[in-house]
Amino acid sequence: MSTQKSRNLWLDLFRFVLVFLVINIHFNQDSFFMPIFRMAVPMFFMISGYFAYSPAEEEQNKKNARLIKGSLRYLIIACIIYFVFDMISIAIAASTGKVETFMQSLFLMGGGTSTVICVSYGHHLWFLLSLLIVNCIHYLICKKSLTKIYKYLIPVLIILALFLNGYIKLLGVEVPLMITRNSIFTGLPMFAIGFLAKKHSLTIHSTWIKASILFLSVFTLCLSLLEAQIVVMEYYICSVISSFGFLLFFTSLQTKENKFSAWYYNYIGKNSTFNIYVYHVFIGIILKYFNLNLSPLLNCLIIFILSFALHIAVHLTTKAFKEKKSKKQPS
Repeated sequence: MSTQKSRNLWLDLFRFVLVFLVINIHFNQDSFFMPIFRMAVPMFFMISGYFAYSPAEEEQNKKNARLIKGSLRYLIIACIIYFVFDMISIAIAASTGKVETFMQSLFLMGGGTSTVICVSYGHHLWFLLSLLIVNCIHYLICKKSLTKIYKYLIPVLIILALFLNGYIKLLGVEVPLMITRNSIFTGLPMFAIGFLAKKHSLTIHSTWIKASILFLSVFTLCLSLLEAQIVVMEYYICSVISSFGFLLFFTSLQTKENKFSAWYYNYIGKNSTFNIYVYHVFIGIILKYFNLNLSPLLNCLIIFILSFALHIAVHLTTKAFKEKKSKKQPS
């Protein structure tokens, strides 16, 4: 029961919505609702920042160190998964004589569009790398007791990101996406918003205010569709506002200990959405080669379901292995 006490079940459930939006970003790119999908990444960073806060300075430094180790471990695991997938893909392409098709697909779907480090189907892992860097920056800021700087960095970095990634296009200038899709312009300001929200105890108790915040968050999210008519961006000011509203709403909901929450964390696991996020790209690529001719939305739904099913299989297998191992050890 200790796991569920330290977590917000409602927020964990909402993360499934967010990861489904991420899947749509990668496999439903022509959708009219793309600006709405863009809300997912800023909010994931905000959630990370919210739960990175600790009121005691000593515990804060310990938590920051754990976050660095945890994000590094997740990144390494994810990179290994996509290294293996890349190697298998190359072997299959070589054996079928479709190396040219493979390389073209790799550059279109992989790292060729989002990173200068390597070419890989794991293009989406930029988020994990950015989170690791943000956690390192946050560790240093907390170590030097400089968290007050966040209130100045947030508006400056967001304004720069919106200008460099979007509004500068109105001047006829194109800035490479990697300039703003990174730890500094996307990760750090969103992480800082979540951190300060927790630090200043921005919890809503009134039911009417909670309902109003939820309504305004949904409304603002829909306004991003209009904002996108001005210029297409990586994320929008409406994305930031709605993400903050959803964060306030879900962190203000009380999570009670009950059979469902105990069952959820036992059989679904706290890292379910993380694993879906990691798995979904290679599952989507595999699904693509079956040429099922599905609608993009249905395709994304199937990718989500298959990614979730793979997570459950891995989670329950790992859980059973650990339980079996613990039984063999002498008490």
